[in-house]
Amino acid sequence: ICKISRHPIPNFPEFEGITKCPKDGSEIITRVLDNQNTIKIRYQDYLNRTLPIIDILKHRGYRITKVDGEQPIDNVYRDILNYINV
Repeated sequence: ICKISRHPIPNFPEFEGITKCPKDGSEIITRVLDNQNTIKIRYQDYLNRTLPIIDILKHRGYRITKVDGEQPIDNVYRDILNYINV
């Protein structure tokens, strides 16, 4: 994350190996909880608690849209705006 603003730096190829925040130039730091074990626990929590809610919403007729979060941030933003017709 960015040390000054505390915003996350995505794990995208264009940010690989950076040592300074591209927005404000501050140091990039790793939080104590940003470790493999914690990520595994968070992923299991997603599978057990969040994913079932998405299935319930689909079953109730809500439109659920998938967005490719692996693409550059500007493309994710554009896709979201397209899906919500802004």
